[in-house]
Amino acid sequence: MSRTDYKHLYNSSRWSNLRKRQLARRPYCECVHCAGKFVPGEVVDHIKPHRGDTKIFYDSSNLQTLTKLCHDS
Repeated sequence: MSRTDYKHLYNSSRWSNLRKRQLARRPYCECVHCAGKFVPGEVVDHIKPHRGDTKIFYDSSNLQTLTKLCHDS
């Protein structure tokens, strides 16, 4: 399954709400490079790749907050 096949999930209100809750609950980057630095995160990342599996996609225990730089590296 290609990324375009599940890109629509990121536009859902369910994802938007889940993302907002994650950023409110864990506002700082959780990457090892930022540990203890309290760097505000802006990206909600899936720890285990979901590849379109909605059960994994919407699983709040599978999320981490990262900075864009940490996410993209």
